Amino acid sequence: MAVIFTEIVLFSNGRFGDLVFKLVNNIQDVEIVLHVTENSEKDKKHNNIYLFDINKDNNLDFLELYKFDLILMFSWRHRISMSILNKYKIFNLHPSLLPKYRGAYPIIFQMLNEEEVSGMTLYKLDEHYDTGPIYGQEKFKMASSDKSHETTAKMLKATKRLLNRFFEDFSKNADVKTIPQSDKGCSYYGVRNLNDYKITQYISLKELKRRINIFGSRIPLKFLINGKEVCVNSYSMSKDFNHNIEFKLQDCIIYLEKRDKG
Repeated sequence: MAVIFTEIVLFSNGRFGDLVFKLVNNIQDVEIVLHVTENSEKDKKHNNIYLFDINKDNNLDFLELYKFDLILMFSWRHRISMSILNKYKIFNLHPSLLPKYRGAYPIIFQMLNEEEVSGMTLYKLDEHYDTGPIYGQEKFKMASSDKSHETTAKMLKATKRLLNRFFEDFSKNADVKTIPQSDKGCSYYGVRNLNDYKITQYISLKELKRRINIFGSRIPLKFLINGKEVCVNSYSMSKDFNHNIEFKLQDCIIYLEKRDKG
């Protein structure tokens, strides 16, 4: 008896998007016929990579050239039209326990808010952001001491469990069961909410280090200096003779008093 493969198109961006690609690529009886990405540095030696250009690809006409069963998305920022939603089965991976933390940077905001439990949600895409019916969720614990790579590892393990379950169900019935998503208890975070986490000279060293760990190289640190907002991509830290902290930016130095341990 011939093995029946589930053929998918994967839309994903970012470092974790590449990890999702590798994860799906190793799931038995699942084949990625096309990987659509905006990662310009993506390795081009694989012939199933399509570098997306919003100026010419917004209608997704290139999908007509491929035969596949469904589309899987992660970290895809472009809205999908109703005509595409009606034409294809599209599922999206979201790193929160929806309906909580809809919107952009969900893991970042959960870490900033010191959530103790998070998870991965797989839902069927609809015309709005992060509101579609849910296939399933996998939880994982979070700790304020977690480094970025530790959080990534937890996300990946939860994603693996969730996708293994999903593709097993999909192979039995392409119309997998989903549950309508409730707005009760929902929350939404967007890029503008990052303004609530600006760094001032009054922040403690412990909190500064925590935010540096959370933002890493993914999001510039935002400072409020003498009433002026400054976005910082690079910086250095050192101690002065009073053991205060010098936080050196390109054109100024912020001094943080040594008020706490760390």
